[in-house]
Amino acid sequence: MKKRRFIKTRQLPSKIDNKSELVKKTTKAVQQVNQRIKSIERKFKDNGNWSITKIKNRLSKYFKSGKLKIPKNAKEVELINILKESTNMLESKAGTKKGIREIKERAKSSLLETLSTEDIDVTKEDINDYYSMFEDDNFNSFIKMTGLTASEVFAIIDDAIRAGDSESSFIKRLETFVNIVDEDIRNKAIRLYNKYIR
Repeated sequence: MKKRRFIKTRQLPSKIDNKSELVKKTTKAVQQVNQRIKSIERKFKDNGNWSITKIKNRLSKYFKSGKLKIPKNAKEVELINILKESTNMLESKAGTKKGIREIKERAKSSLLETLSTEDIDVTKEDINDYYSMFEDDNFNSFIKMTGLTASEVFAIIDDAIRAGDSESSFIKRLETFVNIVDEDIRNKAIRLYNKYIR
C-alpha cells in the first residue's frame, strides 16, 4: 500500500492574526497621539490647535478624560478608523510644535499684510482668533468655494464686527468681493455671520 503524500500548502495569515497586527499598530499610534497632544497643549496653552480639535471631533467617542483610548473588544472597522485618524494627525504639519510655530508665523505675516494700517495693529488675540478659525469646517469650505484667502475673509469679518453689521449688511459687504448667487455660499456666509459677528 502506497503511503499518502501530503502536499504542503502556504499557510495564509488568519483573520485573528491580521487583527492582532492591526491592534498593535493602532495601539502604538494612539500612544504617540496622546504624547503629541500632551506636548502641544503644554507648549501652546493660550490657544487651540486645529489638528488636535479635528481628531478629537472625529474620534470623540474614543476620548476619555482628554486621552484617546481603544475600546475593549473594538471591531476591526473601529481600529482602522482610529489608526487612520491618528496617522493623519501625526503626519500633519499642524500636528507638531515646529509646524504650529511656522503656521502661526505665516498667519501673522498674512494678517499683517491684509489688516495692518497706520491705525490698526495686529494683536496676539487677532492671531489666535485667526488661527482658531481653521478649526471651523464652514470657514474652510467658504474659502474654497469663493476663492478668497483666509486672511481676506478674516479681514472682512473683522471689519463687519467693527461696523456692527447686520446679516444683510454683512452679505452686501461680502458681495463687494465675491458674487454670492449660489445658495450654498450664501448659507455658509450666514453661518459665518451667526458664529463670528452676531
